[in-house]
Order: sequence, then C-alpha cells, then structure tokens
Amino acid sequence: MFSKKGEIAHDVFWDMFRLAKGNTPLSLGKPTNQVFANWTAYVFPIAKRFYPDYLGWSRWFYGGDDFPCLQIVWPDREGVFPWEGGVDPAQFGGQPDLTEHGWQASLAN
Repeated sequence: MFSKKGEIAHDVFWDMFRLAKGNTPLSLGKPTNQVFANWTAYVFPIAKRFYPDYLGWSRWFYGGDDFPCLQIVWPDREGVFPWEGGVDPAQFGGQPDLTEHGWQASLAN
C-alpha cells in the first residue's frame, strides 16, 4: 500500500485476509467500502509487467509470476480519485497506476 503508515496497511491487509478466508470476493474496478471503514476504494488487478518492480518478495515466495495480485486505490481527502479531475497530488500519496491499460479503462461498467 503506497504511502500508508505501516499500522494502517497492516490493519487493511489483515481485514483483506479475513475477507479472502471467508470467501468474500472483492468487486474489481467498482467502488467498495470493504477495504476502508471511512473511505471508498477501488481494487484493480496488477499487470504482470509491473511484478518485477513492485513484487520482489512475492515473486520469490511464489517462484515466479504465476499468482494474482491486486492494487487498492483510495481517493484524496476530498474523495477525488486519481483518474478524476482535480485530485490533490499532495494528498494522493503517489499511488502508481499498475493496471494493464490504466485505471479508467479498468473501471467496471
């Protein structure tokens, strides 16, 4: 989780683990309140071409790139997502777009 404090990231990942263990699927490319208690977020699949740059230990653990991975994207404090106009870069936290064709193209219709 880019630019989130360790304890926040830990809590989010723990909640995500419980959702996965309970077979509660996340909706990809749709707004969800399952990730954060007080924010809407989006979840997108990470393109395999980004695995070498961002998923070093996971690639080691799985012995390659044959595993799915998701990116959680959150808005700035005004509720604006990076693909929407007017996002505040200072609040956005430098989240890179790790999708295959861009966040906007990955939004579910």
